[in-house]
Amino acid sequence: MYSIMQSLDKLRNHLGSFGVVCNDAGGTGQVVAMLADWNLDPSWVRAEGPALNIWREELPCSRFASNLNWLGSISTLLTTTGWSSNVEHEARALAKNKGIYSISVLDHWVNYESRFTRNGVTILPDEIWVVDEYAEARAKIAFPDVIVIRFQDHYARRLLRKVSPVSASAPDAILYLLEPIRSDWGGFEPGEFQALKYFFEVLPLLGLPSAIKIWLKLHPSEEPRKYADVLSSGQRFETQIFCGDLASAISGVQWVAGVQTYAMTIALAAGRRVFSSLPPWAPPPVLPHRGIEYLRDRIVT
Repeated sequence: MYSIMQSLDKLRNHLGSFGVVCNDAGGTGQVVAMLADWNLDPSWVRAEGPALNIWREELPCSRFASNLNWLGSISTLLTTTGWSSNVEHEARALAKNKGIYSISVLDHWVNYESRFTRNGVTILPDEIWVVDEYAEARAKIAFPDVIVIRFQDHYARRLLRKVSPVSASAPDAILYLLEPIRSDWGGFEPGEFQALKYFFEVLPLLGLPSAIKIWLKLHPSEEPRKYADVLSSGQRFETQIFCGDLASAISGVQWVAGVQTYAMTIALAAGRRVFSSLPPWAPPPVLPHRGIEYLRDRIVT
């Protein structure tokens, strides 16, 4: 049995010679939390998109690179597994060609194979890290020839320490966790807007305070202007962008909603009542966590 301690020893043995390549926000949060808890410093970090802001905020003293030319100087590569960039895939391909040991972190529960494929070319890592039993089971089925290691969810543990207990005195507001869906579900607009409209439609049926406010929490990869039309459309409920961090956002409410973002699982673990706005015409839900209330299952409109 390949143990967790062996995997940690692998990185410790290469201390000063392992690098990180990341773009995906969720995966980067997990990687940063892991390395911070283990007191490990990469030799190089190639971070793009939302990952760059996360890394600079959490580990600003890291050695950042603007390219992948340093790959030949490391022994171990650690990457995230996002969809919105090719940099992680390119890094894994280079590592494979150079005989560099490659580790990837999966913080998702679906579409595993496609996360490692670009233009029909699949590049799998030597080892995959996951953070819960659901992902572990699915990854072992999807990649039977790849080592799969399950660690505790370092990102969730660090975040939950910052979340205040549920308070009955919290304002009458529901936190809506936004995310890019990257599918229109056969419709004419992105899925995140379809889900948000569905949420506005069914919100009066949830039995929550009639004057409830909606706090929209942007995904790290999104800009506020993306939802400008929503904020100016005169919705029945007072709606505004919440500008604080995720822990503060969850701390200030009793209720949380979203489509199927990882952040909803954090809210669930923090004792909040969590709703999914995945509409009836969308595919089946992907979050395997018990306790999330799917509006399409309980409300007929």
